[in-house]
Amino acid sequence: MLLNRAYFYIPLVFQIVREAKGFNFLSVRDFYWTNLYRLFIPYFPDLNPGLSFEKILGDEPEGFGAGSPGWFLLIIGTIGLWQSRKKILIFAPLITIFLLCLFYFPATFPTLKIFPWFAFNRVPGRVTVLYPVILTLFSLELNFNYIDHWKRKFAVASLVGLACVEIHTAYSLKLNEYQPYLFDTNFFSYMNIVKNQPGEAVLDWPFCIAGGNGKGVSDGMCPYYQLINSTHALRRFHRKKVVGQYFGRLHFSQIQPQLKAGWQNLFFSNGSESFSATQQARCFNDDEWSFFTDFYLKNDFAGINLYTSLLPETCVEEFHTRFGSPIAQTTIPSGVRLEFIAKPPKLRTEVNLDLGKNCGLDCPPPFKVSPTRLRYLSLPSP
Repeated sequence: MLLNRAYFYIPLVFQIVREAKGFNFLSVRDFYWTNLYRLFIPYFPDLNPGLSFEKILGDEPEGFGAGSPGWFLLIIGTIGLWQSRKKILIFAPLITIFLLCLFYFPATFPTLKIFPWFAFNRVPGRVTVLYPVILTLFSLELNFNYIDHWKRKFAVASLVGLACVEIHTAYSLKLNEYQPYLFDTNFFSYMNIVKNQPGEAVLDWPFCIAGGNGKGVSDGMCPYYQLINSTHALRRFHRKKVVGQYFGRLHFSQIQPQLKAGWQNLFFSNGSESFSATQQARCFNDDEWSFFTDFYLKNDFAGINLYTSLLPETCVEEFHTRFGSPIAQTTIPSGVRLEFIAKPPKLRTEVNLDLGKNCGLDCPPPFKVSPTRLRYLSLPSP
């Protein structure tokens, strides 16, 4: 049995180690870590993790409840572990993981970094989701049979009461913030239209290439981060490949092809920061149109997902003139309007993946496509 497990797991571990060492993220600081003292914060109406403990603890919790499993789980886990102390070795792996998570401190004591798969980790506080699981496993050895009947009833009733208070508090606080999103009425029909178009990919414009560690955004590849940082995930619905992507950690070398092609020079945001920009300040000039058109024609795109809210009205009209009228429209969760311009059959004859992959803003003239020729290619068949 052990050999069978080793056969399946050891190759995976080696692959993870190899991939983890492929990029150097040592200079990237960790975000959203939790102080170990959060372990002792209960879920009471007037005392809970939702209060601002950051000023006292000096940490950066990512969200509500990070690092705080609550008193109920902490108590039953501690008692259960104490009662099983004579066979503590069976819990050794869980205790080790628990302590490594608990005592993690960025820069000075990054305990989790001993594991190669944590080379990509940028939010240490997220591993605290293990606390409830580990404490529950500790509590499996919990036994109150050694105390008399009435004391046992009181202990159980107290724990049940504590659990009810903490569950009610936690859910009340979260449900007060919960605002479910309802998709636009034509959202799914829009995605089905895109899905059924010929072509392996769809070109989102503007697109977003960003990493949670700041790369991509700092390189000018996602000036509208607040509005479209997750639009790559629309492929879940339309099943097409996309250009943009959000990475937990993005290495500079991973966006070199896009930077070399010059895509960062096609974003002209009306704000100085990605959290304030809301629209392109201008449309493309002739060279920029030529590059964009080349990329669109030479690659196997089903069409363009045009985020019209992020473009000047005259620019949207220019897209229609050059590539055709939209065949579907919808709104994405961020409130941005989206329309789909399908690639006409005549333009599909221009697909050349080698040229499409290698072309950039400084493409040689023979590969440029003039607006006049583009309009001719876009004309419907007689």
